[in-house]
Amino acid sequence: MPRRRSGGFTLIELVVVIVILGVLAAVAFPRYADLRGKAEQAAIASWVGALKSAYSMAHATGLLHNAGYTSPYQMSLFNITRCDNVDQMIGRDPPWQGHHIALASLRESVFADAGQTACTASNTISFETASGRSVTITNSGSGVTWTASPAY
Repeated sequence: MPRRRSGGFTLIELVVVIVILGVLAAVAFPRYADLRGKAEQAAIASWVGALKSAYSMAHATGLLHNAGYTSPYQMSLFNITRCDNVDQMIGRDPPWQGHHIALASLRESVFADAGQTACTASNTISFETASGRSVTITNSGSGVTWTASPAY
């Protein structure tokens, strides 16, 4: 009497599937391993672009109020940026002295510790990212630049 074969996979079939999954994982993992780093880099670059726009807006407002600035970057980062966890920009009197951009959204998405002190000097913002990088944003007086260590 012939034996009936029971349902299921053979050991060879299971090994082949595991090897295929291993090869796919080896190819896909390096491609997607640093997605957090790329997202942080994009968020920081976007925020620095918004900061440059905020400088231009603050300079234009200052010109309207005869504030005496001849260049947008004469104002310190501390005067332009709201450094705490609050997202809203509260104006001051005179209105051209208000904070034009908040650090709160960057704190939530990029900072390793959202409560860390970031504005350490009038023209420097420094913080640690969730991916372990040290980021410094600087106003040199002629423009805003940023660096990360290790680099993205």
